[in-house]
Amino acid sequence: MEAYEKGLIHDDETGGLALVFGDQKVIHEMIHQIARREALGDLLSQGTHIASQTIGQGSEHFALYIGGQEVN
Repeated sequence: MEAYEKGLIHDDETGGLALVFGDQKVIHEMIHQIARREALGDLLSQGTHIASQTIGQGSEHFALYIGGQEVN
């Protein structure tokens, strides 16, 4: 969501979803896209580390992972 809000990814990459914090309907749909590995969900299903490396453009600075592992 932060990558979207900072303009690093756009609607054409999110399947038309405006990924803004607090929008429960959008979050719910993105969870379904991740589970089905559709559109951006395919990339996000691989984890924060890989997603931030693929998106690039400084997104690595706000991706939460340690040694390539997700922070729980």
